[in-house]
Amino acid sequence: MRDKYHGGDQVHTANGSGMEIDQIGRSLVCTPNKNLVLNNVLYVPQASKNLVSVHKLAHDNDAFFEFHSPYFLIKDQTTKQVLLRGRCEGGLYPLKSFSYKQAHGVTKLSASR
Repeated sequence: MRDKYHGGDQVHTANGSGMEIDQIGRSLVCTPNKNLVLNNVLYVPQASKNLVSVHKLAHDNDAFFEFHSPYFLIKDQTTKQVLLRGRCEGGLYPLKSFSYKQAHGVTKLSASR
């Protein structure tokens, strides 16, 4: 679910270049035991990777992460049940279920110019 983004903020890369935010919305990460909610998802057409705020994903879903060199786990905070297991690829821990480019859980955006 997405709505047109009407703010003037941008998402900035490590080299300082800005990318326009086109839409904002909500998304789900489907797992066998529980769907994980991603609130305030920013759709950034120029982004080449999907980015997720681990803190925000954990906080919004009462979950926690375990990072190991070959894989990661997302677990339910209360039951400790594994909700999702993923593999490390090139030093990153990707969530494979996203179908479009977005930055997830960006909480501080640049000042409008």
